[in-house]
Amino acid sequence: MTAEPSVHRVIPIEKTIPVNVDVMPYEKASTYLDDVNAWGVLDCICRVQKKLIGEGCDHPVENCLVFSSKVGAFDRTDDIRTLSKEEALSILDEANQAGLVHSTNNARQDVTYICNCCTCSCGVLRGIAEFGKHNSVASSDFYATVDEDLCNGCEVCIDRCQFIALTMEDDICKVDTTYCYGCGLCVTTCSSEAIQLIHKEKDQITMPPETEEDWREIRA
Repeated sequence: MTAEPSVHRVIPIEKTIPVNVDVMPYEKASTYLDDVNAWGVLDCICRVQKKLIGEGCDHPVENCLVFSSKVGAFDRTDDIRTLSKEEALSILDEANQAGLVHSTNNARQDVTYICNCCTCSCGVLRGIAEFGKHNSVASSDFYATVDEDLCNGCEVCIDRCQFIALTMEDDICKVDTTYCYGCGLCVTTCSSEAIQLIHKEKDQITMPPETEEDWREIRA
């Protein structure tokens, strides 16, 4: 028996979302950053803990975003560095470059943070990579697909995929949609533009609970 809804959900890298798709606001990281008045960043506790026990990875540490509707909410905190909205957006871009997955709590409202995670350290994502717990994180409303005529077999996407959803067959990238969480990391470094995100059909989409309270009621 699995616990539902998932604790976290993946948000796709925004520039990988097809321009001709009418996407839900909860799928865009900029929606959360635009609707608040304070932004901050702190060290990823998962990567800090892994480093302390000698199992740290090479991913950057200071990239967990937090935000608040209250002006100056993080000005007097010791662990959170206050950012402008532009700096917060830059953190998301840096996370993409580092190969980190955007994720947040599994609700459409009451969202106050965006984790930039990896399966080598993240306490939530490791449930997928190490133990096959695919309900640990809810996937985005997208999945990756490959144009075989454009794929040049460079394998950069294989290294980028945190969920081991991509394999090479006859020098062509293949996507296992069972393991694809629609994060978009494979899309942003595809030099031949062979990979893109496809919006799921309506019957394949599970909309997140409206609020954190709704999530708790369903989970209970």
